[in-house]
Amino acid sequence: MKEMISSKQIISLILLFVFGTSVVIGVGFDAHQDSWMSLLIATIFSVPLLLMYARLLMLYPGKGLFDIIEMLFGKKAGKVLIAIMIWYYLFLGGLVLQNFFQFISVTTLPKTPKVLIMALMMLVVIYLGRSNISVLGKWGIVISITIVIVVVLTFIFSIGNIDINHLLPIFEHSPKTILKGAVKMYVFPYAELITILPLASFFKKGTNSYKVFMYGLLLSSIMLITIQMRNLLTIGFPLMEYSFFSSYTAARIIEVGDFFSRIEGVITINLLFAVITKTAICLIAATKGMSKLFNIKNYKDIIVPVGLIILMLSIIVYQSIFEMEEFKDKYVVIYSIPFQFIIPFIIWITAEIKKKSIKVTN
Repeated sequence: MKEMISSKQIISLILLFVFGTSVVIGVGFDAHQDSWMSLLIATIFSVPLLLMYARLLMLYPGKGLFDIIEMLFGKKAGKVLIAIMIWYYLFLGGLVLQNFFQFISVTTLPKTPKVLIMALMMLVVIYLGRSNISVLGKWGIVISITIVIVVVLTFIFSIGNIDINHLLPIFEHSPKTILKGAVKMYVFPYAELITILPLASFFKKGTNSYKVFMYGLLLSSIMLITIQMRNLLTIGFPLMEYSFFSSYTAARIIEVGDFFSRIEGVITINLLFAVITKTAICLIAATKGMSKLFNIKNYKDIIVPVGLIILMLSIIVYQSIFEMEEFKDKYVVIYSIPFQFIIPFIIWITAEIKKKSIKVTN
């Protein structure tokens, strides 16, 4: 039977994908207490980009990104583009694992070997990758509901620690600074949803890609804004600036009476599940590309070796939390734009031209 996932499952995977490392390491703090404005602008910026992704899938229903590339550009040029996108998915998967390791090593397990933590996580990721895609879809539904509940509860439990003065003065920063933060949030995490496109071959027949991406964007943006506001209102930007993991820091100060504290453990588990989901999507996307590149019929046959490549990349990508912060602040935008915008734009324009030429011929 053909593997398929429903619209609700796709939306849940989009939510977890966006939630993943963006909550672990934080995004777009250039505007300090005005960073919530950057997040709103990034959400608006993301609408046309995700509509472009959705349009590409609607032009070729039932086809994934790599199928579309091969149809549009042929075997030779198509394989070059496929190889480029495979690298992006492999490297992104490695970054996701490395980011979470840095989080774990700083907050929970400072003396645990890097390879051990990443290898255990990769075992779960490979299991999800080798399972029927519906398993990942069902996993996404359960984990996304759990995460939404936890985020809402932590916001409610944080009310006693809220100080509205942490948002003041509003509009202190220039439009240029706010826009700079928005661009970073646009690239990471929203534009990373290009990783969902290879999974489009699993979409159930009749899936409306426009609705899937727009609902996914709306829900994930609500989640990120809720988390951003919780962190700003409870610990304020000065502490966020000196904390590598602001969500974890905000959760540590939550206390409900004399019996409910140390809620940061729940936050860590939620982040672990989201990171596993995001890495699994990167793994499946890269493996689908590899199978297309080397003409392998069943992509699951190479899930394990591709997973090991991601594991190796995660170990060598950078060696400290300071290198992680430097990459996020200085290089992530420059590195990501070709994969997230330029190449997809070329593919989309080519698809539109070919579709119109077919109509004219008919």
